[in-house]
Amino acid sequence: MAQSSVVEGDVLKRPRLDDDEIEFVNSVLLKSIKTASSHCPNFSDSKYQSSRNDVTLDIALDQALDLMQYLNKQANEFCFEETNQRKSVGDSSIATEDCDARVIENDMNSRIRILAKQAIRTSHSLHQLVHRADFRRYPSKSSKSGVHAWKALQAVVSSSFEVDSLPSPAQSATAADSSTELLRSSRSLAWLALGITLSGKTVVEVSPDAETTKKTTKMIASAVIPKHVMNVLKGATMMKANKKEPILPEYDVNEENRFIYFISSCTVIEMLHLAARENEGVDVSVLLQVASKLVNGFGLGGHHAETLSEDGGGELSKAVSIVLNRVFGWKATDSSSCNHSNNNHGMSLDSGRTDGINNDIAAPALALAARIPVWDFINPNALINVAAEMDLWCSAELICDATVDAVTKSTEKETPPKEQKSQTLDTIAHISTRAIIDIASDYRLYRRADAFATKYYDFGGPERYADARFLHACDTIAKLVKKKQFQIIEKQVERVDEAVARVKNDLVPNDFEKSATRRDNCGEEICIDSMSVYIREFALRRLREGNQLTVAVRLAGLWQMDYEHDSDQLLQEAKKRKLTYLQWDDNGCPGFNPDGNENAPKPLPDLITEPSKLLESFRTLEDDPGRTIGFDAEWGDSKGVAVLQLSTLNQTLLLDIPALTSTGEGRKALKYSVGRLFIGQTKVRNLIGFGCKEDFCRLRASSVGNDHWFPQNRDRLIATDLRHVIAETNPELGGRGGLHVGLSKACEFFLGKQLDKAEQCSDWSSRPLSAEQREYAALDAWACAAIHNKLADAYPLNNMYIKR
Repeated sequence: MAQSSVVEGDVLKRPRLDDDEIEFVNSVLLKSIKTASSHCPNFSDSKYQSSRNDVTLDIALDQALDLMQYLNKQANEFCFEETNQRKSVGDSSIATEDCDARVIENDMNSRIRILAKQAIRTSHSLHQLVHRADFRRYPSKSSKSGVHAWKALQAVVSSSFEVDSLPSPAQSATAADSSTELLRSSRSLAWLALGITLSGKTVVEVSPDAETTKKTTKMIASAVIPKHVMNVLKGATMMKANKKEPILPEYDVNEENRFIYFISSCTVIEMLHLAARENEGVDVSVLLQVASKLVNGFGLGGHHAETLSEDGGGELSKAVSIVLNRVFGWKATDSSSCNHSNNNHGMSLDSGRTDGINNDIAAPALALAARIPVWDFINPNALINVAAEMDLWCSAELICDATVDAVTKSTEKETPPKEQKSQTLDTIAHISTRAIIDIASDYRLYRRADAFATKYYDFGGPERYADARFLHACDTIAKLVKKKQFQIIEKQVERVDEAVARVKNDLVPNDFEKSATRRDNCGEEICIDSMSVYIREFALRRLREGNQLTVAVRLAGLWQMDYEHDSDQLLQEAKKRKLTYLQWDDNGCPGFNPDGNENAPKPLPDLITEPSKLLESFRTLEDDPGRTIGFDAEWGDSKGVAVLQLSTLNQTLLLDIPALTSTGEGRKALKYSVGRLFIGQTKVRNLIGFGCKEDFCRLRASSVGNDHWFPQNRDRLIATDLRHVIAETNPELGGRGGLHVGLSKACEFFLGKQLDKAEQCSDWSSRPLSAEQREYAALDAWACAAIHNKLADAYPLNNMYIKR
């Protein structure tokens, strides 16, 4: 590493160049240029006719060096508004040491080494520029200083890279004929040399700490490296009708553009190999950030690869897949996409290890996956799961966009090989889009799931679209009633009606009937044909529970539905629901009175808010002879859990997590009881959840500061996901690949009645909870234990079902 800069008054002295740094940049550049030259032997003939074979490459290298020197000069001489009279910082002359000593003819190696040295000097000058903005103009206001530094970088970069020609070092800058046209390959070489320098190993430490240096490096990379391929290729920028998205120009298949593609591709591959090797002194987050920007800026991995590359970008795809496996701790068999059938997504929904992975590393890694097709090596479903777990939904969406775009591009081809390839890609697009919709629904992010289902309607399917729209409407209506924003309820109902009408229109009658039936078998409580009626009933029920009778009567009249709020009607509704859904006092349920007195069921459990009550109740739960506990969690708008439910076949606990975590004594009680339960340090043999991945995330987020009462290391968690057990033992019930059966349908299949999910969208952060909420919460956890008990009687369940 270069030695840190020393501040002397207004001047930041340039550090001594380190031989290791020079060798690193030089070796990557040299290897990339030689590889690109071997693929483009006629590069010189595409523009300049000469008997010498490398004349164009010589000119490109010389111009790249001139451009780098010009950028260095601009950075050093940049003056901020209030200091226009101050002297320049650092060495502002173009001719630095050996940079003006033009090398002898045909000595490409010397040219590349000099370019490497100048790239390091230029990187340091750009760091100096940011340092001046941060600590001179706004020393105490970091947000303003960051904006000021960014504007300064943009001004310097635009004045350097956007010029069409540069003054020749051998002639006067004021001469009329002293400029030459700047080649596209020259710009590309300069960008790549600076990108390699910024990639982590060669960062010049100007700032006082490593974290500030990292942020500065990323800022410089964002400013310097082109954002679109149009900045690499010459020509006017065309805009779409909305004037927001540029239309990327097509690559002309000529030697210079092929050279640009190959040298940029080879450079990125070398950087990715460096990231995969975990070299000491390399910051992987910075390296991946720079590599991702180079991939985007040079348009690598897109349809250009098939036009310009003999292997269609296969080497780059392989390099990206190796990095992804390294970053997320996958083995090749874990993330392989060799099986893309709809019945097997290639990975379970629990695939991917994100413990200890920083978003600074995961985000650029996933961005690379979105740009470079890695589907021959990694299942997109795995990437989407990881992105969702780390709350990188934008990255997950970009990966889906990439698979859909691959299908679109492939189906435009008419040759048989491309058609065959299209079938595989079509399956991948279906897998990825369905996965992102299902995962968003599992996380109860209904608005996001609705947006994804609408966007990917052609691949996610009409059923998921209707289902996501319906759940989003239920969730929104529950919130609207709480906020008393009743005028928006009608709009939500209309959106469900529109979704149902669209699905009916897109499916022929026979297919629609099959679709509705299959939805039931997949565990959905409401078939598509009944959604319009059910959403109205749901809205009226919520209004009645909120004592908003006037609004309910008005909406019922608008929807031409009978509505009378009287005791007889409520009694009839209760009887109807009792026949359809599990009830607290049903035979076999926790509230059932074995004495046969139906009018005196066991009382619903109250929320436990006191540590002493938690410890006392947990001892009883732990001593249950069945040694099986079902669990579930409910949450509101906050990140943590609002209610945690634990249940045996005979007893249920409802834990008020916010109340218990508000005191040190409560957190100790949680750690001794719940914390020990989830790492297998109690008498309990089976801990059963249902689709519990998000439950774990929410429970981990419920910690207060560094006082972690719930295990933060996922490897220590011992729990069985009932959804996976059902997929193995009863695959006909699973649907959608076997892993998307709903708990309500599972209850109907194994216990005889559905689980009423009406309270799922209620406000779980409010206190006190209603009787309906407490009943739903208790039955949710109890059902997991009860279904597991049924399966244990029929199948040899063992540790193969444990999902950690």
